[in-house]
Amino acid sequence: MIALLGAVIAGQFEPLLNKAPHINPELAALVDRCLSKDPSRRPANARHLRDELDRALTGGVLRRVVEESSRASSVDDSVRRVLPA
Repeated sequence: MIALLGAVIAGQFEPLLNKAPHINPELAALVDRCLSKDPSRRPANARHLRDELDRALTGGVLRRVVEESSRASSVDDSVRRVLPA
């Protein structure tokens, strides 16, 4: 247990693909970056992490759906302002 805690504190860990070779390589690389001791290697914020997860898991499909949904919502709001209730 002490060795494990020392490794965590030092930022030393075995790459995910070594432990789980069946994992999507892009996802494994992202997980490894998230565990990095160096903050500049990790995603800057939750939005960047979401976007990188989306690219790794779906090739960017989630981002396009969210953008299209946002656009549709703005169109709906515009139509409501113009048309009488």
